[in-house]
Amino acid sequence: MEFKYKPYKLGDDLLNLGGEHYLFRFKNNYGASVICKKGSFGFEEGLYELLPIYWDNGNYSHYSEPIGFLSVNEVNEALSKINEIKTSKII
Repeated sequence: MEFKYKPYKLGDDLLNLGGEHYLFRFKNNYGASVICKKGSFGFEEGLYELLPIYWDNGNYSHYSEPIGFLSVNEVNEALSKINEIKTSKII
């Protein structure tokens, strides 16, 4: 798989479990957690689950439900939209 953006960090919490976890962080302090692991939405089909996140002081929080069953292209489209957010933190 090839993502359009370089992950900010690899989530090593899933590596030993046979899963994938990528954290993306953009200059606007928004980003996403992207996973493909047993139990994630789309795992059985080899697809990804994306959770939009907001970074604050090195930690992140989320304000929505995960979006599942995404292809790499769909993840890239979602990441592009997140990267283009111009507003401040959404509450």
